[in-house]
Amino acid sequence: MDLTQKLTANFTLGEMLRSATADKHGIKEQYTPDETIINALKLLCQNTLQPLRNYVNEHYQAVIKVNSGYRCKKVNGLQPQASKTSQHMQGEAADIILIKDGEVRNDLLVDAMMDVFAGSAHPYDQIIWEHGASAQNPAWVHISYNSNGPQRRQQLRPKGGRYIPYNLF
Repeated sequence: MDLTQKLTANFTLGEMLRSATADKHGIKEQYTPDETIINALKLLCQNTLQPLRNYVNEHYQAVIKVNSGYRCKKVNGLQPQASKTSQHMQGEAADIILIKDGEVRNDLLVDAMMDVFAGSAHPYDQIIWEHGASAQNPAWVHISYNSNGPQRRQQLRPKGGRYIPYNLF
């Protein structure tokens, strides 16, 4: 498998498959997804991640970092609180942060997401503001793109062990 394969101008297959958990536990299947998964990752990158990366680079001179993209079933099972139906296992989701001047600045990520996705033609399935001090400054953001159906355009945040609607934009 060619991990340098470009999914978009600035996203590689390796970036979307990288997993410290898989490496730690020797889970080789993490790095051998089938063509359906690779196609879903391409759609995720084309429709959500690349437009966002372009925006933050231009407006903030910052970068989007993927903490978690695709997760094979074994890797997903080792993640605390991961859903058994996680879109990560289909190649349809990524957990991301924004890095500016060497610091995590997810407050800027939220602002960028509002500018890129609010009322725009850029489709997304879910945006989940994960943990952190507030929805305006989450610890990370989960974003997904449904490769096989309509986009729900849901915005959610965790509360009491479940996700509730949260409309930030």
